[in-house]
Amino acid sequence: MLMETINFTKCTLALLEERALLRPMLPTQATALKAWLQHAQTLTDFEEQMLQLFSSQLEINAFHWREYDLSMHFIGPLFSLVNFTVLGQFNLFAQESFEAEVTATVTKRTSR
Repeated sequence: MLMETINFTKCTLALLEERALLRPMLPTQATALKAWLQHAQTLTDFEEQMLQLFSSQLEINAFHWREYDLSMHFIGPLFSLVNFTVLGQFNLFAQESFEAEVTATVTKRTSR
């Protein structure tokens, strides 16, 4: 199988949708997610409101969000809402770019 190289500057949403066969999934098609969400849970009114907000933003934007956008606007806030941090085991980190000049060469590294 031959791999095709596509210049990033030539990538459009239409091209990516066509090549990767990307199709939006309607909320009614997400049966596993619906079953999990219908599992008996006790949520506060605040948690319900925040989940509705996150869900509506995800439905509107997810098809065109990049990984960074999804992380910043959905995954991160969701983890913050459930207090995902467990000292010594789990924590939230944002991606940052660092730039440094080393022997007249500029190196850029993204932390994880």
